[in-house]
Amino acid sequence: MHPEIFSFGPFTIHSYGFFVALGVFLSLYLMQKTAAKHGFPPSEKVFDLIFVTVVAGFLGARIFYVVQEWSWYRDHPLEMIQIWKGGLVFYGGMIVAFIVVFIYAYFAKLSLLSASDLVVVFIPLGHAFGRIGCFFNGCCYGKFSKVPWAVQFPFLSSPVHPTQ
Repeated sequence: MHPEIFSFGPFTIHSYGFFVALGVFLSLYLMQKTAAKHGFPPSEKVFDLIFVTVVAGFLGARIFYVVQEWSWYRDHPLEMIQIWKGGLVFYGGMIVAFIVVFIYAYFAKLSLLSASDLVVVFIPLGHAFGRIGCFFNGCCYGKFSKVPWAVQFPFLSSPVHPTQ
């Protein structure tokens, strides 16, 4: 597949990171546009909500990945923070992000339902871009398959079902 979009010296744009960033920024833009419909007063509260949600999502996704791969990270603790080497778990990010949305809404005196409505609509959009990034990266594939839509990744011996 195409794990790298381009490289220039030590600077590399990876397809997974590019598509995740594209999904995040598109979701952020659309959240900002629809915030008024959900009763959010000043735009800085919306930006703060979005910011803490995104940061919490990435932290939760990384923490869940590290927990899943603890046998490796136990012996390589410095690599826990090397997110550019891969390793995010979507549901970990979603769980932690929702917890942070609840906490932020409480302390910012925002309606919890309105804050949830604003955030939850854009999760599938961001996730879809992440799955496109997975496809280009060649990860998260399914079992070996002979169906007509099976995909042959260059590093595998047989075609697989594209589960991205």
